[in-house]
Amino acid sequence: MRREGPSKAPSGSTGSAELSDIDSLAVKALVLASIKCDLQADGKYGAVLKTWREVFYGLRKSEDADIAQDTLKKSFSRAVESLQELGQTIAVGKVITLTAPALQAEIRDKIE
Repeated sequence: MRREGPSKAPSGSTGSAELSDIDSLAVKALVLASIKCDLQADGKYGAVLKTWREVFYGLRKSEDADIAQDTLKKSFSRAVESLQELGQTIAVGKVITLTAPALQAEIRDKIE
């Protein structure tokens, strides 16, 4: 699997230094989607996949208005897979939850 940015960290890592730019964007999108869906519980951010994808696409398009739809799909799929492999997210039913407390706090501080 091709990744943009640094190599992967061990599963369960709580820092963001290991995340690629696309992974970081996906985390930001997940937090924003969580706020949009109002699915924050116990200090954790979660969102349904559809809303997360929509927010991610919007953020990527704001960076590159001419990005192809296929590129959007592939980068989102890679980021979702990468974040799961890194232990940063967990899927329970249709809700994807950000599991790293330090990462959640860091992102929350940036968007509030």
